[in-house]
Amino acid sequence: MDTDQTLEPQDLKYTVKTHIRKFKTWVKPSDDDKKPKYERTLLFLVPDQTTETQRFFDAWYPRGSDTEYVEVMFIVGSPVNSPARFAFMRPDQRCEKPYLVCMSPGVEEIVLNHKKENDILIVESQPQDMEEELNDQIIGYDAPIQAEED
Repeated sequence: MDTDQTLEPQDLKYTVKTHIRKFKTWVKPSDDDKKPKYERTLLFLVPDQTTETQRFFDAWYPRGSDTEYVEVMFIVGSPVNSPARFAFMRPDQRCEKPYLVCMSPGVEEIVLNHKKENDILIVESQPQDMEEELNDQIIGYDAPIQAEED
């Protein structure tokens, strides 16, 4: 963790040791009722309960907050070594502990293909102001197309 006390907690980096969980779900393709549902595996990362993890939780989910989830940019360790966006989720019916859901399909695919359930993956949260700079470095990231203004 960075130690500069003048920064906001969400502007610090936190190194978090996580365990991989693979969550299978059925997905309905949008915009077409005729296409059948298909099974999809989602990548969940469940952080170990350490002091560093607790600092991360306190920074991104302050006590008393009732937000369902927040998006956080991480640098994902080996075998990916790339930035990735995750939704930091509160415990729910899918996982009994706070967990991260990968929102970067290219990164998710690499981890799902090269890591097993319960394998350890180290991730490092990135400061809020780094998100835009890191977006185009995400494996498989397609920047949204900007509509031309008239």
